Amino acid sequence: MTEDLVRIATELASYLAPFTPLLVNLGERAAEEAGRQLGTDAWVAAKRIWARLRPAVDADQRASAAVLELSAAPDDEDPHLQRRDEVVDETSPEVHQDDVARPQPRGELGARAGSLTAEAAEWTGLPEGIAVAVGNVDAHVTAPAAQAIEPGQMVAIMGTSTCHVMNHDALAEVPGMCGVVDGGIVSGLYGYEAGQTGVGDIFGWFVDNCVPPRYHDEAKAQGIDVHQHLSNLAATQQPGEHGLVALDWNNGNRSILVDHELSGVLVGQTLSTKPEDIYRALIEATAFGTRVILETFAESGVPVHEFFVAGGLLKNPVIMQIYADVIRFPLHLIESDQGPALGSAMHAAVAAGEYPDIRAAAKAMGKARRDAYVPDPKNADAYDALYAHYRALHDHFADGAMMHELRRPRELVHG
Repeated sequence: MTEDLVRIATELASYLAPFTPLLVNLGERAAEEAGRQLGTDAWVAAKRIWARLRPAVDADQRASAAVLELSAAPDDEDPHLQRRDEVVDETSPEVHQDDVARPQPRGELGARAGSLTAEAAEWTGLPEGIAVAVGNVDAHVTAPAAQAIEPGQMVAIMGTSTCHVMNHDALAEVPGMCGVVDGGIVSGLYGYEAGQTGVGDIFGWFVDNCVPPRYHDEAKAQGIDVHQHLSNLAATQQPGEHGLVALDWNNGNRSILVDHELSGVLVGQTLSTKPEDIYRALIEATAFGTRVILETFAESGVPVHEFFVAGGLLKNPVIMQIYADVIRFPLHLIESDQGPALGSAMHAAVAAGEYPDIRAAAKAMGKARRDAYVPDPKNADAYDALYAHYRALHDHFADGAMMHELRRPRELVHG
């Protein structure tokens, strides 16, 4: 499989690489220009092929290396700045001079990229000349806000979906990871990312579509929302009491299978199954999905040593305790309702010269409540048994054959 990926990725990259800077740096007009130069039909087809192939290429270190090596010219290490002169006629009236990206030196996260211009100061009401930091990613800036920047400290930003980010001093190929970048979170370490495409969204889907009116009425009478009501009911159960196990793939699977066409599964329903049973099973399924990610990182040589949580779901104690029991890690909770905003402010403070680097800013400005939830040994043992059933389902449906077919009902009926 790896040899095939390297070969296909290399061939396709040779076709697409000259046009990558256009898409990355020049925007829609330049992409249209590329389409005219390459031929519209061929360009559309190439983009479609690459969209299907890229997840597999990104997950395979050798294939990714082949793409990067082919995309980069010998005199420039950044593939996003390559072959511009070969593709863009900068004098063309259809390519505005301001849209032509100029090579810029790389900037570390937290470094000063420049100063606010007079025009931008007028837009924002901020003082002209203040520091503008190098751009960053909302999930990644949360790590220093939670004081989770050492190797093996994973942060899960849990909301509608979950993004898992972690620094490590080792470079490894982790199946299903969304990427690894040297200095991608803090300088001097490799920044890894993985994720789950549906977490809070799954709970929301269930409440909006599958909960009888009686539960809504009961929640209203208590002055709480339906999520809290179901959580309270689910909290009275012991692990496994409901007799259910689910797959958390209602919005596909990002890590570790990288397949957005996978779908949810619920096994064990009877005529006695209640909404709170299913709600708890869905929470457990997302926790099992996180455990798969943690185990995959460990098996790949980049083990997780500590687990931090940010995002809106940390406010639900039932979810947090289930996660602690399932993954067998104490949970350290960020002490900010706006982790990405705090992390952004920390990087801005470094860019403005208030701190020498992001590590110093994290020490001064970040904060986390350590061991906010700890695993219950009895519950953790019970979840080990349930997790074995989850992994059996996970591995059985991982190829997507049945789920892909079911998502295409016309083909299923008409052949």
